[in-house]
Amino acid sequence: MIFAIVGTLSMFVVFACIKVFAVAGYISLSNLEIMVLGDLISSTDPVATLNVFGTLHAHPIPYTFVFGESVLNDAVAIVLFQSLLKLYGVPEFTAELILKMVGFLFLNAFGSMLIGVKNALIA
Repeated sequence: MIFAIVGTLSMFVVFACIKVFAVAGYISLSNLEIMVLGDLISSTDPVATLNVFGTLHAHPIPYTFVFGESVLNDAVAIVLFQSLLKLYGVPEFTAELILKMVGFLFLNAFGSMLIGVKNALIA
């Protein structure tokens, strides 16, 4: 779980790096577009690592850790991507808008978790 949270927070590192180029004038992307790009890039990192681990026939324990992180990171990235898409076309970020986005993120995350637990109990 900790790996997935840290992996998802890497989106903000990617956002900061791309934002530097946007401020310098090398690219012209909005903050929302940079966040979506950061979300997409940060979620593909474990997939590449798993591919290398599979090719090298890595030990099962590190493979399992990275696989678990990858599954959770991808799920969080999908929820975050859906949340960011709802903001597309909004002219500027306000505190109310950010709170709505966080609320939608939690609703999506915990709603999905409850559906998964319900289906697991039924199965």
